Amino acid sequence: MLRGQAETLVGRAREREVGRQLLDAAFAGTPQVLILQGEMGIGKSRVARSISEAGRHRGAVVLWGAGQEDLSLPYLPITTALATIAPDGGLTSLSGPLGLDETGGGAEEDPAHLWRRAEQALLDVLGDKPVVLVIDDLQWADPASQSLLLHLLVLLDHASAARRIRVLTVLTVRTPVDDERVARTVARLEREPSTITLTLEGL
Repeated sequence: MLRGQAETLVGRAREREVGRQLLDAAFAGTPQVLILQGEMGIGKSRVARSISEAGRHRGAVVLWGAGQEDLSLPYLPITTALATIAPDGGLTSLSGPLGLDETGGGAEEDPAHLWRRAEQALLDVLGDKPVVLVIDDLQWADPASQSLLLHLLVLLDHASAARRIRVLTVLTVRTPVDDERVARTVARLEREPSTITLTLEGL
């Protein structure tokens, strides 16, 4: 961990302990979801990075994607996260796992086909190692990304009934949530027993 990160995370013992417990459960084969919410600049991304680095030190593959303000390319957070993996375990371009071009559009116009590629890319890496999937700034994720994210998390939860799925998903969301679609996505995830929401307060 970088020195600056360690200093910034002073006082976040509760969040780090919850992260550790969720990593334990996820590594044991039960998919977990952690939602970190709070005001701008409160430290959500730093906490997410601390938890993901703890997972990396324990052997996990960290997949990190982020929504970007004023840039609503379809599937951008998901393609960014999956860009670090490929069937052969090597690096690939951002377009690799989903078959998208540099604009976020795709030669493969059928969304069902694109979603299947995302499923397979994630399941392939989960067959070898545990995964920490981070989607930072969910409030800026485009609707297509939110739909695909929900689909992937439901898929992983169902798949865990038949095989060991070792994944912790960490989402950061700025509050207040003004976008109705984002609010519905968060509410849908919070209905799942494997989801924990932490609201970060000022130190």
